[in-house]
Amino acid sequence: MAQTDDEIQESEGRFRFLADTIPHKMWTSGPDGKATYYNKGWYDYTGAKTLEELRMRAWEIMHPEDRKVAELQWPKSIAAGENVEIEQRFMDRDGEYLWHLTRVYPHKDKNNKVILWVGTCTNIHEQKMAIEALKISEEHFKALSNNNSLMIWQVNEIGVMTYVNDTWKKFTGLEMNEQMMQNTLAGVHPDDLQDVVTKLRAEFMQHVPMQVKFRLRRHDGQFRWVLTYANPLFNPHFAGYIGSVIDIDEQEHSQRATRQLLKKRDEFLGIASHELKTPITSMKASLQIMEKLSATNFDPTKIRPFIAMANKQVRKLTEIVDDLLDVTRIQTGKMQLNCTEYLFQDSVQDCIHEMMQHTPKHEFIIKKNDPITVYADRTRVEQVIVNLLSNAIKYSPDKDKVIINIEKIDRDLKFSVTDFGIGIPQDKQSYIFDRFFRVHESSQNFSGLGLGLYISAEIINRHKGKVGMESEEGRGSTFWFKIPID
Repeated sequence: MAQTDDEIQESEGRFRFLADTIPHKMWTSGPDGKATYYNKGWYDYTGAKTLEELRMRAWEIMHPEDRKVAELQWPKSIAAGENVEIEQRFMDRDGEYLWHLTRVYPHKDKNNKVILWVGTCTNIHEQKMAIEALKISEEHFKALSNNNSLMIWQVNEIGVMTYVNDTWKKFTGLEMNEQMMQNTLAGVHPDDLQDVVTKLRAEFMQHVPMQVKFRLRRHDGQFRWVLTYANPLFNPHFAGYIGSVIDIDEQEHSQRATRQLLKKRDEFLGIASHELKTPITSMKASLQIMEKLSATNFDPTKIRPFIAMANKQVRKLTEIVDDLLDVTRIQTGKMQLNCTEYLFQDSVQDCIHEMMQHTPKHEFIIKKNDPITVYADRTRVEQVIVNLLSNAIKYSPDKDKVIINIEKIDRDLKFSVTDFGIGIPQDKQSYIFDRFFRVHESSQNFSGLGLGLYISAEIINRHKGKVGMESEEGRGSTFWFKIPID
């Protein structure tokens, strides 16, 4: 019997040695849940000296929030004989609450009756704080990401989308789902898709930073230019990309418009140089001939044709300079209107008479001729009429008729000019009243700076009127304007 007691005492000693050595706080209790033993870890943690003291303090050092949960759960577990696993905060001897993972297991006899409870409390404070810090960091990242004008995205090491922020969702109108994750480039414009895939695939395989510009479909179906940047992630091996997308649609169109304007400017300078050089060359030739003729026997009849030719070229130069000055006045807001009341038909007849002196081949037919008195700047409106008539003649060289209509429509006067010439291609018509614009197919065959219709439209706009046109390539064009009668 003494040997049995010694064995039990030795076994208990080994148990206590092991319990005091492990880096956990360990305890046991009877079937009723009342503590019967605490290992050295508990005494070191709490500073308690005796079992009774520690038994009392075990509940007191528990964080109030966690104690409420434990007081409800522990009696239920005792009654049911079930395992317990719960995270709790215990106050150490310095007064600081530290997180612990508590696990309690029942030891049962062959009749499934609990004869002993064994519990451990493992300090998990650092891990818990790290998780909380990570959670806060993730929440902070999501807050920054979702309250950002940039669309932020992430793909994994095989290119599958794993994250998009709220800005991306609002722009595309799509939610994160399996289909969207697998089809990352679904919203790219079909015309851009091949180039985008080729470029991104090459950079993805090399694990280098990405940058690409393309059109992306917005939630309303409109495609807008975007620019995406992305950097590779390594953790420590390649783990995919995180990137941003920014809407640059306005900037892209602005840059394209600027490039188009610069292109038009360069074309204009070339055309202007040619238009100015032609009359100057002709005037120079006429003056040289007159100089030679005047050095011999002077005969006015021989010189007169060259004087007329020089005057014609001077008139062309004057028209070019006037157009350039008008553009400057329009751009600076200095074009003034001197309005008077006059009979519009008289003004049209004066313009027709002027045109017939230079182009006797064409016949001007007035089909509708409503007698209308208008209050407008006669000189400026006649400038528009002459421009429309001149274009009708210029762009119908193989025809001989120009149709004119003067109508009263409600409180407006409508003037229209119809030719039967080359017409204007459909894709060029929306630009026809733009500054410096010329129909490219006709640029080599017809003179002009591309300013006449732009100036005409501005003059009519300043009269609170409208300009317009209808045209069919190869069948002719109709240009018209409306101005208020009063």
